[in-house]
Amino acid sequence: MLDESISTFLPSWLVKLDSPPSSRDPLGLQARAMEQADGLLPGLNVFTSRARYYTFLCWALDRAQAAESKRTHLERVLRLERLLVLCEALKHEDDPKRCSYIGRRRGRRFVSERRGAGLWELPTKILKNQPSSGALRLYRTSLASLGLIEEDDFDDGLGLHLTDRGERLAKQISRVDESVVAWALEGGARTQKRRGTIEGVAERLCLTHAPGAHERRYLVGALFGDAAEQDAQRRRDTVQILFEHGLLKRGSTGEDATDEEAVTDGDEGATNEGGERETRSNWEILRPALERAPSNRLRPIQAAGAYQLVALGLNALFKSALDPAMEEGRISLSSWRRAIAARAGRDFNAARAATWAARQDSPTKIANELLDASVARPWSEVGMLATELLLRLGMVDRYVDWLGEECPPIVERVLVWARGATRERAGDMIGQLLPELVEHHAQVSAKKGKGEWVVIDGDEVMKRSPRPLRLLLHSLRFAQLGQLAADLALDPEDVADET
Repeated sequence: MLDESISTFLPSWLVKLDSPPSSRDPLGLQARAMEQADGLLPGLNVFTSRARYYTFLCWALDRAQAAESKRTHLERVLRLERLLVLCEALKHEDDPKRCSYIGRRRGRRFVSERRGAGLWELPTKILKNQPSSGALRLYRTSLASLGLIEEDDFDDGLGLHLTDRGERLAKQISRVDESVVAWALEGGARTQKRRGTIEGVAERLCLTHAPGAHERRYLVGALFGDAAEQDAQRRRDTVQILFEHGLLKRGSTGEDATDEEAVTDGDEGATNEGGERETRSNWEILRPALERAPSNRLRPIQAAGAYQLVALGLNALFKSALDPAMEEGRISLSSWRRAIAARAGRDFNAARAATWAARQDSPTKIANELLDASVARPWSEVGMLATELLLRLGMVDRYVDWLGEECPPIVERVLVWARGATRERAGDMIGQLLPELVEHHAQVSAKKGKGEWVVIDGDEVMKRSPRPLRLLLHSLRFAQLGQLAADLALDPEDVADET
């Protein structure tokens, strides 16, 4: 096993922060969604949602690297991260959801267990593995993308240094009680500080605190830069498009957008909570974008939305066989088709698929039904909706156009499959597609080094090592952008092109 301190320095491409647990991506569809997210909002990930984290981390790096011994720098940053968690948990003790931050769950527990105490020590543990799950690790690539740090050669230090921009931002945290900072850096676990003293520091560090004019200007400049900074220009273009079409809605603090335990603990319920938040945020932007007329300006977002819908349809079709196989151990393909046909109505097996599908709702309305977590749908209905969605995507020209952009082979297969709708019945067509999905799943599982959930054995789908599959959209980082927009009170002038 790698030493925890070493894992902090692993290149970002070794750990894809947007990658969901395997229970959400059995068909390997996330990779393309990540490429699209990188094109729309490069430098952001599923954790980078608080603007003042950039300020805090620049300040923490500046203070940590002031020590002569490079070997102490990482531990000094981690201590300041724990100071922030203590400050936030104390400041918001009576309203714990008021502010979201990394380590909130354990920070809240730490304060709750010591409620009423007058003297406080620094927490020794705010995460299961702070070096690999703490704020510096999760924001490191983003700090570089925003031009706040530069990576150094690997050495016994942090392997990075603040840029001039990062140093200017670090100075925006000022008038912090130096005795508390020294306490956190040197002896917080062994000595104690009065609550009131710590709360005074909390006023300076709190992520919900509105940034001052200079701090805001530096943060907006880092996010949207100038034409010479490619990542910044892409972020600027995306935010401009969202503002132009009324699609950017400011987030609200307290949405757990940075509560890492809702994403990384491996707990199925927590993972679903994080995925549902991402899905809601995506859908608030993607649905109206897809329902607008195609345009060159909106095309990047519309193409990303179309891919989200085809991924949803494929996962839903896979789920419609996975669920009964999990419950019964196996299900025959003929029984599976009959159950879906019974739910779909007579035309499903009697008329051409194009005729049957043309009578169904638009792709966005079908997707809305599949994403409605308030309705417990039987697997036969999920299979029917998945078939409707995939056929409709392959029959509507603009979706075919959007999906044709560098789509994975499995999506190309869907588009080819959908062409048969003019001559084949829907009931026959799903019988062709499902076995291919199960085989594709086997290939994806092998590449991941994980076991197959189900396999095809003759005319049956049999369970192997299944996991529950939730119908969610992949992250496009719109949730994080919404929270950043709220923190900075962004408006169209912030991303207007210079003239």
